[in-house]
Amino acid sequence: WNILAAEGVPPAQRTAQHWIAQDLLATKPRLSPAQIEVLNAAIAAADLGVVALEHHPESLDRATLLSRLEEFQPRPEPYGDGRGQAVSAHARQTTLAARALSAVRDRNPVRWGLLPARANVRLLPTDQGWFDSLDDHDFDQLQNSALFAYEPVAILHTSQDGQWLFVQASYVRGWIRRTAICEVASKAE
Repeated sequence: WNILAAEGVPPAQRTAQHWIAQDLLATKPRLSPAQIEVLNAAIAAADLGVVALEHHPESLDRATLLSRLEEFQPRPEPYGDGRGQAVSAHARQTTLAARALSAVRDRNPVRWGLLPARANVRLLPTDQGWFDSLDDHDFDQLQNSALFAYEPVAILHTSQDGQWLFVQASYVRGWIRRTAICEVASKAE
């Protein structure tokens, strides 16, 4: 389906220039570079998962890391597994335990990595989907985001089985398979 050839859309409205011309301010900057810098700092300070990795600390204290690891709190009602069954209580407990919260120390050194290819960012360390209902198989509630090739990440924690890493990228944090990350010696690399 091609929206540009949609029936009833006049040819003049099938170009970006037409729509840019509708807004006389479309080509004028909305914020100055200084205002953008202030806005970016406010977003980072709000701890919405958006950070400037170049300023990321070299370690995290226990309370900070635990708060990040526990940001996602599953609802009490069962999730579907994408195949018409409920995610079992055992699978749920095992997945939550895989976060290895008891391994968090008073000070937790940050390691650094780079993604050689696209990778899924999960809310919990599992590939198993958790869906809103038993008949849902489209919208995995644990699929948080994705990171693309060559994105740097701060590695904050490792899952109980060592197969997942909890990472912070510039715009998202969550769990990525260990095999999807190349660790580097320092942030500067």
